[in-house]
Amino acid sequence: MTRLALYALTLIAVSACDDSVDDTDDLGTDTDTSDVGTDTDLGTDTDAGTEVDPLADVVLTALLAKNATGDVDENGDFDDWIELTNRGDNSADLTGWSLTDGYPDEVPWVFPDDTILAPTATIRVWCDDDAVDGPLHADFKLSGDGETVTLINADDEIVDEVTFPALLDDQVYERDDADEWAIAE
Repeated sequence: MTRLALYALTLIAVSACDDSVDDTDDLGTDTDTSDVGTDTDLGTDTDAGTEVDPLADVVLTALLAKNATGDVDENGDFDDWIELTNRGDNSADLTGWSLTDGYPDEVPWVFPDDTILAPTATIRVWCDDDAVDGPLHADFKLSGDGETVTLINADDEIVDEVTFPALLDDQVYERDDADEWAIAE
């Protein structure tokens, strides 16, 4: 196959997935660079025309309640965290969704407006009780002694919930492919 034919097939595939490509230009050259480099939130949004699913399949997938030497947030802090994954085929809009470690007694932390989670993408929320650190920093901390974390959708319905046991420093509690929770090895 010639290089030009291969380029044309690539252009057709990209055009089918991304409506920002103007396929009427000569050989598909897109001279509009206004959208280059604008996706800075690591897979939590999409501008490729993907539908947003109102009945999203977003679940809790992992948490770390005593982060001593693990991953650091954007400020270099070893904060507790919770991860969520979109298991659906469409993007999920988390606007109005919330997390809490004290349901129903405590006011839950609410995701920022326009938080979009692409299909199969994972998002991490830092649980450091320090919202000034960034938009994905919850206003609560996880207890290393164990507790329950609840994910609530925009209609105030519980979407997912996990009760985790006491954890040692840097122990991750995660959901496996069979939807069972366990301490990661």
